[in-house]
Amino acid sequence: VRDPSAPPIFSSDVPLEAPPEVAPPPRTSAPHADHPTAVLHFSPVSLFATHLCFELEKAISQSLSVFGAVGASLIAQVGFDFGLRVYVGERVLDGPFLAAQGSVFYFSSAQVLLVGPGAMFGYVFRPRGSLALSIGAGVQLWHQPIADSNVRVLGVLPGADVIFLPGFQRPGVGGWAPQPMVRITVGPTF
Repeated sequence: VRDPSAPPIFSSDVPLEAPPEVAPPPRTSAPHADHPTAVLHFSPVSLFATHLCFELEKAISQSLSVFGAVGASLIAQVGFDFGLRVYVGERVLDGPFLAAQGSVFYFSSAQVLLVGPGAMFGYVFRPRGSLALSIGAGVQLWHQPIADSNVRVLGVLPGADVIFLPGFQRPGVGGWAPQPMVRITVGPTF
């Protein structure tokens, strides 16, 4: 029989304290998998427009994003849009939105420059995590600050009260005219 006050013979005879229980680190997903912070929109369908458009949209808060777009076509026209989108749903870049924008449009064939504000409402769908589809409708208010060549393009008269094809139609120097906007976009989120 061994004396309990004697030193241990084997290391297994030494009583050990139980190590503290450590919780495993929380599981984290990739930061952009569930909540992307940007979308690159491509607009293959834009009624009342004669050009294709690419737009980059970047989230700056839980409900607000900024965007910039450039559009062009083979008939020598170019346009730029810059603005803000407010998402009324729970997340930015997903759900219903309201947008305000400023736009510039130049059509070289008729030497037409148009500038003005616009507003749009719409909805962004995210059927798959990294794909965004959007549909929107609104109105653009065009102002023609300088004279153009007064040329008819495809037989369309230059002066117009409502513009359906910017550049082809224009309000006249110093004039203002609304243009309806309807667009569908598709693009990746990241």
